[in-house]
Amino acid sequence: MNYQIENIRDAFIAYLNRFTESLPNFLLALTLLFVGWLAARFLSAMVVKLLRLVKISSLTKGKVAPPEILSKIPFPDLIGNLVYFITLLFFIVTASDLLGWQVISNQVNILINFLPTLFSGIFLFAIGYYIANFVSDIIKATTLSIGMAAGRALSGFAFYFILLITSLTALDQIGIDTTIIRSNLVVIIGAVMLAASVSYGIASRDVLSNMLASYFSRRAFTLGQTIKVDDVEGMIIRMESTYVVLQTPTEQVVIPTRELITKKVHITKQSPFGDPNNNA
Repeated sequence: MNYQIENIRDAFIAYLNRFTESLPNFLLALTLLFVGWLAARFLSAMVVKLLRLVKISSLTKGKVAPPEILSKIPFPDLIGNLVYFITLLFFIVTASDLLGWQVISNQVNILINFLPTLFSGIFLFAIGYYIANFVSDIIKATTLSIGMAAGRALSGFAFYFILLITSLTALDQIGIDTTIIRSNLVVIIGAVMLAASVSYGIASRDVLSNMLASYFSRRAFTLGQTIKVDDVEGMIIRMESTYVVLQTPTEQVVIPTRELITKKVHITKQSPFGDPNNNA
């Protein structure tokens, strides 16, 4: 019995000695963490204040409405939180080394080593966001200047397309495999382009046929001629790329240009301006 008591006493004394030896390092680690917490809060507050002073939030507002998730991100607070956690991580690594906790220290070091890769991906995404805004603004201004009604839709499509490509590049930089996403994206874009080209070709078939007919009929018909197409007879007062305007005794009639080469046209009176063959 005495032997067991002595063993318990020796174990307790050994544990107490070990605790006494490690207590200074433990208190120093706690002090270091407290100082790190204060430093992290101070640096975070300074960064947020500086970013709000330079109004970085206004730089993230493009003329094309960004995705809703991006519009709700308070960038100064986000960057301030990043500074806070990064600063705190360095102090955690130092405290872990001081206590000999190598497992925690190694894992935190892995996270710290990954941060430059993460920041480079975020930087690429930010650059792509501004490039997407820039290209979108150029497209919108150009289409508005020439009176194209679909300018807003085209600028929005360009914005999200560039942003999507940039996002995939940023994910690759971080180390996330985007092969499946890229493959599906290629299939989707190909299908959309094919559908758009087919629908555009079908929709513009009549327009193209009229334009070609206008080109081939200009040597046979000219302004001032009186022609008869089916039961409509009138003088040509206007010739456009897709239609011809005839002035009849009672009204103006618009005839698609392709009818001048697909139907039998009677020239009942030549133009007073001269031979149509000299008006090519």
